[in-house]
Amino acid sequence: MHIKTIIRTGIMFLFKLCPLKKRVFFSSFGGRQKSDSPLQIYRYMKRKYPETEVIFHWKRRKGGPIYFICYKIKFLFLQATSKVVVDNLSAGNMFPVNKRYSRGTAEVCSRLSGRRNQKYVTTWHGSPLKRIERDMKGSTISDCIIRQPMYAILGNTYTADILRHICFGKTQVELLGSARNDLLVNRTKKSIIAHKKKLGLPQNKMVALYAPTFRSNTDMTEKYVKPSGIEQISLIQFDKLFRVLAEKFNGEWVFVCRFHHMSVDKVDWERLEAEYSGQFINGNRHADIAEYLLCSDILITDYSSCMFDYAILNRPIFLLCHDLEHYRNEERGFYMDINSLPFPVAESFDELCNHIRNFDSDVYLEKLAQMKQKMGFCENGDATAKAGDFIYKLLEDT
Repeated sequence: MHIKTIIRTGIMFLFKLCPLKKRVFFSSFGGRQKSDSPLQIYRYMKRKYPETEVIFHWKRRKGGPIYFICYKIKFLFLQATSKVVVDNLSAGNMFPVNKRYSRGTAEVCSRLSGRRNQKYVTTWHGSPLKRIERDMKGSTISDCIIRQPMYAILGNTYTADILRHICFGKTQVELLGSARNDLLVNRTKKSIIAHKKKLGLPQNKMVALYAPTFRSNTDMTEKYVKPSGIEQISLIQFDKLFRVLAEKFNGEWVFVCRFHHMSVDKVDWERLEAEYSGQFINGNRHADIAEYLLCSDILITDYSSCMFDYAILNRPIFLLCHDLEHYRNEERGFYMDINSLPFPVAESFDELCNHIRNFDSDVYLEKLAQMKQKMGFCENGDATAKAGDFIYKLLEDT
């Protein structure tokens, strides 16, 4: 068994000796960020149910080993002693049965750390194009052990089917919408201006957001960080890109680069900003990608699920996939044919520029509407309230 799993299970078992509190514990990306749907639901519940104890816990700053240990112990304590736990990953206590962990091991870990009278809620963090969990290439997961009721609050039937599958049907799905996307659905000119000011983006320029996904699930050394965005940036001729964008969509442009949360801590921003001085803006200065999506006029990504969130805005999306064959056939694979999406797919920078030049808005919007219907989108701008009220009911029912 992995040493981290042993330590975590032991700590959770000790905290099980403490009584459960009538509390909702929120976290995002394992406590790495203050962002995404859990944050929006937390804020709503603080306003709507002021008498209810709700806590959002995250790693507030970078620190040494002592800070990290203290932060992690507090995180596990809150998780072990809260009646309802909400996150945007796999909700904490789902133990896979695979080549590494036998069924017996998974059962023991679940029994030692899980509490049947808790309830776990995941909002997940996007609609996956790339295969995840048991569906990934090389996965040996044959089952998963979940001791407590687990719920998934999602924004479309496509993602619901995938979550049910990877959890072996052991998760109850609630199609309430994605709280993080309420900002996009309820957008106004005033809200865009306000968020541009908050993010430090120029009001008088068009914004091209570049948001690549990460490569590899486990090894986030430079070997995998480079192809998670840095390598692709080196392919881009910024002067040419800005010229092509201006010719097609008019205006003066800036380039905002937003790295995936799995790789951003490994990025050497000082070196990048020195190398591409004045050509791009750090899009990781603020935690929530939804704010950057709101303020962007086009999105360039590869296989990131942010494409489906951005589709709510009906703005142009282009896919720059320099490693398409490798990623599709060897690294991850896809749940749907990437070429069936409304988004033009380019395997080189020159091809990306050609797609921008030839972009047909009418054809694109028609295909986008068809995709949303096929995926069963249910984003109505009230997901935060629906999710908050649902979680409150879970807390009261325990």
